Amino acid sequence: MSTTTLNKQLDRASSLFKWAVRNGYMDRNPAEGLQLPSSKRADEYRAAFDSDDLKRLFHSREYFEDTHKHSYRFWLPIIALFTGMRLNEICQLYLEDIYADDDGVFVFDIRERKGVTNTKTSSSERLVPLHDFLRVDLNLPGYVAKLRSEGQTRLFPELPKRRDGYGQAASRWFSRYREHCGIVEGPGGKKDFHSFRHTVSNKLKQTNAEHFPTQELLGHSTGSITFGRYGKRYSPKLLKEQVVDRLAYEIDLSHLKRSRFIVS
Repeated sequence: MSTTTLNKQLDRASSLFKWAVRNGYMDRNPAEGLQLPSSKRADEYRAAFDSDDLKRLFHSREYFEDTHKHSYRFWLPIIALFTGMRLNEICQLYLEDIYADDDGVFVFDIRERKGVTNTKTSSSERLVPLHDFLRVDLNLPGYVAKLRSEGQTRLFPELPKRRDGYGQAASRWFSRYREHCGIVEGPGGKKDFHSFRHTVSNKLKQTNAEHFPTQELLGHSTGSITFGRYGKRYSPKLLKEQVVDRLAYEIDLSHLKRSRFIVS
């Protein structure tokens, strides 16, 4: 098996032990964080999308002519571009996971529900503030309210849950869509949906965003006793002001506001 496949199996073992710890069968998860090293540098395994890639993705006929068959095909790439959330984290969202906190900041609440939703690690559970483009320009809260009025409970009810979560169909679609847009693997590494996380991380790094808030936004462990074990999580208000608001791209996305998936 390849290193990638072996690491996927280790992730699954870790999920099993995580369940055992939560239910009192074990004291700790011996497989948490256990991964085999890749022959590539960490920053080479997947490449970030460059400006040309983003134009190909968001200036496609599907976006300009609003021909996406399902809502997740419209929303997934744009949510990932402004949050850096993992594919399955977005696909498994319930409507109740998108709300305004006590400071009035709209957030995605990434959490694990026993037998329903999963997170990769304990540090993956977090509150991700909505970028103004999602909240104001595309009125995602309004779309959530519309779905709720129709009796829906999930953001993407058309995505069924499979063995590895809700993202299987979406992952297959994006792979085809990426190729359709002419985006192929380059010298810096392969490009897939996970490249959105690299895109966000790189953008924040180039704007000199604070290190620890950026790690928390992306659901990475800080590796620090002071900030990780003893420190409280950053407030969504601070994360939005110091990190999320720095995300800006040199690409016109105004045509997205004309989509049928936007509630005026």
